[in-house]
Amino acid sequence: MVRDRFRIALTDIVLVSQDRGAKPGFPPLEINVIFWKGEKRYRLKIFAPAAQVTERDLPVDWLLPVLEDTGEADCC
Repeated sequence: MVRDRFRIALTDIVLVSQDRGAKPGFPPLEINVIFWKGEKRYRLKIFAPAAQVTERDLPVDWLLPVLEDTGEADCC
């Protein structure tokens, strides 16, 4: 879904992990996505178990610039 939404080439990497939420008051599971488009790295977080994620949970494609990974800790 991420590859399709942001038109990521098959040669670029998309990493997805389901992790336990670490912050009090947040859902117990979260999805962390890291991907590259060319030389730029992006990341996003979805607060839902992987089995429940749908395309509606992904940001719209024109928000791609705000997903760029600037190296700041805890971006999302």
